[in-house]
Amino acid sequence: MSTHIGLAISLTERIYAHYNREMVITSVCDGTHGVGSLHASGNAFDVRIKNLDGDDTNITDNDQHLAAQIVEDLRHELGAQFDVVLEKDHIHVEYDPKG
Repeated sequence: MSTHIGLAISLTERIYAHYNREMVITSVCDGTHGVGSLHASGNAFDVRIKNLDGDDTNITDNDQHLAAQIVEDLRHELGAQFDVVLEKDHIHVEYDPKG
């Protein structure tokens, strides 16, 4: 795992705590990911969203709403060197400096 990702994980945990939520990382270097994924190089991680409303069984509109706010907070805090994407069932964060 890269130093940049370690710092991004710490920041993500702080943002989740701001909303009184527990951050659950679902993947860093493990698992199967798409072509061009930065997971294998340790430059990406995924965070669960289905637990945001307190119910860990499925993703609700409340989960999606809070996840969207967390994504905006992360984009603001991490800046242009990171991509932060709200996927169907998780938030994906990757260190991907441009130019």
